[in-house]
Amino acid sequence: MDFTTIRNYFSVTYLVMALVVVDVIFCHQQVYNSEGDSFYEATRHYEVGNYAKALDFYNKALQEDSTFTARYPQIQFKIAYCLYQTGDYTAALNSFQDKSTRVKEIEDYADFFALRSNLAVGDTANVIRKLRTFRSRHPGTTLGGPLDSLMASLHYSLKNFKQAARYYERMLKYRRFDKGDVYGKLIRISERLNRMKSVDAYAIKLMRSYPFHPQTEYAFTTYANRY
Repeated sequence: MDFTTIRNYFSVTYLVMALVVVDVIFCHQQVYNSEGDSFYEATRHYEVGNYAKALDFYNKALQEDSTFTARYPQIQFKIAYCLYQTGDYTAALNSFQDKSTRVKEIEDYADFFALRSNLAVGDTANVIRKLRTFRSRHPGTTLGGPLDSLMASLHYSLKNFKQAARYYERMLKYRRFDKGDVYGKLIRISERLNRMKSVDAYAIKLMRSYPFHPQTEYAFTTYANRY
C-alpha cells in the first residue's frame, strides 16, 4: 500500500487516524523492545485509547532516553495527541506546533489537531482564519471532509448561516457523514435565511432518502406546516 493510498484510507476516519496512521507510515521503525519496556507500554495503552496512561509511560520513557523523539519523530505526534485527548489543550497546541512534531508525512494532521486544540481554548476567530488557508498550505491533504465539517459547525454556532450552508452542502458529497443530520441542519439554516424553496427541497430529500432518521420527523413537521 503506497503512501497516498494510506492517507486516503485513513482520512475516512479522521479521529482514528492519529491512533494508526503514524505507525503505518513509519512501520519500518522499531520503537520498542519488549513487554515491560516503557515505550512498549505507552504504545499498548495508546492503541486502545488509554491516553492518560500512555502519556505517563511516554514521559517515563523520555526520562530514560531523552533522544528518543529525535530518532522517532512520530512519537512526539502521539504525545501531542495524548495531551489533546486528555484535555490539556494548551500543552497539546504547543506540542503540535513544536518543530519536533513537524514530520512532513503528517504535517497537515499536526496542523489540523493544533487548530482543534486552539478551538478548545476559545480562539475561534483565529481557527476560522487558518482553516480558510489550510488547503493552500497543504495542497495534498485528504482532510477535506473534516475541514468542511469543522467550518460548517463553526459558522453555524456563530450564526453565519450563509457560510454554514455552503459548507454543509459540501459535506453532502462525502460518504462518511450522517447525511440525515446534514439535511436537518440545512433545513434549519434555510428557515433562518427565509429560503422556503430550499426548506421544501431539503425536507423532501430527507423524508425520501432517510425515512427513519431522527431528523425526518422535524422535516415532516416543517413541510406539513407549510401546506
